[in-house]
This record gives sequence, structure tokens and C-alpha cells, in this order.
Amino acid sequence: MVSFTDALNYVAYKNPVSQFTIAGVTQLAKVSGLHTKPSHARSVATKSVSDAVPISRQLGSSYYLIRVAALSGATAVCLAAYGRHSLKERSSERAETKEYRHIYESANHMHFIHSVVLLATPLTKRPLITGTLFISGMLLFSGTCYYKAIKKAKGENVEYIPAHLAPCGGLCLILGWLSMLF
Repeated sequence: MVSFTDALNYVAYKNPVSQFTIAGVTQLAKVSGLHTKPSHARSVATKSVSDAVPISRQLGSSYYLIRVAALSGATAVCLAAYGRHSLKERSSERAETKEYRHIYESANHMHFIHSVVLLATPLTKRPLITGTLFISGMLLFSGTCYYKAIKKAKGENVEYIPAHLAPCGGLCLILGWLSMLF
């Protein structure tokens, strides 16, 4: 039996998505020199416009979460348009098709909301954990629902999709929200 702490540790740190994200952001911080401290502090009054620090340096590794949020939001818009045009309602539409259109719309709704919330993760105490949880949750929950709805709407069999992926994604989203508390 897996304990709650082990499960949380896996979701936050040890799953492949988290490890890839954390390793990439850490490497980028090292390469860009963000991990070093300045040798001397200058007063604010003596700084000139040429000394302005770019936003990417001010936010550090959290800057990449904003870029992922932007990409996620753009993807959500594209998928909303795709779903709206490809899963159109037809007069002879079966109830099953309506069900999968509803699944697709729910996935897209969650995708939009969490893309916007991902923009706020740099303001949290632990932005990498929060961001990783939200990204993992969007991929697992929305991705599984998108895939299932598109395949089923086309009449294809999707029984081989692991049934636990969407609930795991939902759990990641919930933990992402809770991680903003601490």
C-alpha cells in the first residue's frame, strides 16, 4: 500500500514530467547565471536604464512557467475551435456523440481555467511544484478527455486508454490548488 506522502512525493518530484521540468528549469537557471549572487549591492538611486534587469531574470525559473501558460492557452483556443467545428451537432446525432462532445467541452474548459491559473504560479511560495502539478494535471486530465472524445466521436475504439489517467490528472489539479496554500 502506498502512503499519501509517497504518492504526493511522486506527483510533485519523482514522476517523469516533474523530473524533466525541474531538471530543465534548474539547468536553464545555471546556464543563465541566475543561481549566483551579485558581488556587491548597488543602491537603487545609482541604477540607470541600461542597468534594468529583464523580466526573465527577475522571475528566475518561474519565467518559463509563464511561457508554458501562454503556450497552453494558445493550445486551448486551437482545441476549442477544433472541437467546435469537428464535433458539430447534427440533426440525427446519437446520444453517445453528445456525451463525448460534453466530455470534450469539459476538458477544454478545465484546460482554459488552468492555463490562466498557471500564470499566477510565479507568485506562489513554491512555483515549480505548483506549476508542475498544474501542467501534469492538464496533460493527464484534459489530454485523456480530448483523446477519448475525438476518437469516440469518430467511432473508433478507445478501450485501451488507462481509465485512471483522467482522475490522476484531476488529483494533480487539486494538489496544485492546495500547493498554493503552503
